[in-house]
Amino acid sequence: METDARYCSNDRTLHEWLKFAGRWDSKTISAKLASIRQFEIFCQGKPFDKIATADATSFRESLKSSVEACAGHKLSISTVRHCASHLKSFFEWLVDQKGFQGLNRSLPDHFILPKKFDANGLARPDRPCPNDEEAVAMVKQMPTDTLIARRNRAMVAIAFLAALRADT
Repeated sequence: METDARYCSNDRTLHEWLKFAGRWDSKTISAKLASIRQFEIFCQGKPFDKIATADATSFRESLKSSVEACAGHKLSISTVRHCASHLKSFFEWLVDQKGFQGLNRSLPDHFILPKKFDANGLARPDRPCPNDEEAVAMVKQMPTDTLIARRNRAMVAIAFLAALRADT
């Protein structure tokens, strides 16, 4: 993907969107604008009022493929999720603007990613956790010859009982 391209056919629209976006934090606005510009570059500066569902679908597919290990410009699932979300939000705003009524109303939905990209899909696998017998055996094996060793043993016992259980 080329990142040096500059297109200005959509600048008036983006200026209006920036007024609307003033309700968000500046970092959020920057992230959303970067996603919009990335989409604009992907579409080679095509005016927003000419964007079709095929453009959104093609971009979504390119985002999905950018997660694959063999992709030249690999992105994390989180980055792809955010980019798609930003574009969906922008086009939800855009389809309601004067001069853009001709856009397909379902256009924002074409940025929705498959369930594989949901936040739940990002959950880390469970780490092994000692059961009660293993924890008791571990604490019993800890040294008790110094005050610090007894403190460490107590901390491990308390941590296991109070905080490190998988069901707490």
